[in-house]
Amino acid sequence: MSTITRGQRSIEMKIIRGEILSIDEKSELHVRGGGGGSYVPVESSTPVIRPIHISSSTTHTREVWVKREDGVEMPIMLNDQEIKLREGNQLSIVVAADQRKMAMAYVHNHNTQRGYSLATAREIADRFSLSHNPSGWYIIGALALGAVAVFISFLIMALFLPFMLSSDAVAILVLVAAFIMGVIPLFKKYGAVYDTHEKCISEVSQALKAVTGEAAEPVSAPVTV
Repeated sequence: MSTITRGQRSIEMKIIRGEILSIDEKSELHVRGGGGGSYVPVESSTPVIRPIHISSSTTHTREVWVKREDGVEMPIMLNDQEIKLREGNQLSIVVAADQRKMAMAYVHNHNTQRGYSLATAREIADRFSLSHNPSGWYIIGALALGAVAVFISFLIMALFLPFMLSSDAVAILVLVAAFIMGVIPLFKKYGAVYDTHEKCISEVSQALKAVTGEAAEPVSAPVTV
């Protein structure tokens, strides 16, 4: 088990071991259609037939019931068809959990000796909000601050320093400098937030790698059902 703490938030990365009791697989076919019918254009007496468009998609769901080492039975959803499972297989499931929710990150089938990644370190960090994920709003905010700085500088020159506006070169230089001074603080903030977020992801990645390696180790004894 590994604990990751960032500020007031913390998650545990632990292993749940157990044996598959049953697998319930379902497939649902969704069919959508449109078009059809006909109409007669004003300029012609020949009817025009609209083509019919039909599309379909299939949704697969797979509920797996696992009996843990402590005897508790729990259902998990493993919908990915690439994950090969059958009743009686021994599983080690790596989960990330806090006091409110739990997310599966990795599952290892000891009978097939194959492991499957269910979530990346970045996805886990974002799902549990371990750090603030920088977004494009920082850049938009920086540009907006730069525009405000330019506007304020222009007003100051127009009201108190009109001689600066008489020289295009000086005015442009001042406005460009104002824009740069306006955007720098928020860009620095963006950089700091980005660095913190990447360090958090790196920490989660190291913990996930360690726990995943432990989950892949052979099971000492089968779970008694």
